[in-house]
Amino acid sequence: NGKATFGTSSDLQIFHDGSFNKIQGSSAGNHLILRPNDSDEGIFIKNNDAVEIFFDGSKKFETTSGGVQVTDNLNMSGGHIFVADNFKLNLGTGDDLQLFHDGSESYVKNANAGSNLILESAHGVDIKHGGENMAKFKPDAAVELYHNNSKKFETTSTGVTVSSSGD
Repeated sequence: NGKATFGTSSDLQIFHDGSFNKIQGSSAGNHLILRPNDSDEGIFIKNNDAVEIFFDGSKKFETTSGGVQVTDNLNMSGGHIFVADNFKLNLGTGDDLQLFHDGSESYVKNANAGSNLILESAHGVDIKHGGENMAKFKPDAAVELYHNNSKKFETTSTGVTVSSSGD
């Protein structure tokens, strides 16, 4: 239960409280800084404020009153990004592309009124429901439309083919 104290007013304390090892400031205005050397920031813990993490002197991660701020890239080696119902994953400076689920429906929304929503794939785009085909967009080939997983409409090099047989 002993404490190593530093500073005129014992502003810095290092101790073990019986359960945890602690390094803490003892006054309200103090911040904690962990530095890898004399000039670079490492981890900056501001009293009643943000925690900032630096790489080579450049801030990369910061806690904020609204959550966290990541500067540059967020690379995940595994896992998922979870967003609760009625919250949006916003992409673009003006939150132009929004992905969200409202508890019942799922949305991909282009919120920029002056631009198009473009789906692009190197191989094609299939739209399915429960594993059944609804539409297929094949590059340099056909657009196919389905009803009850049965192809009913297809573009061809000479026009269209419509099928009325099936279900």
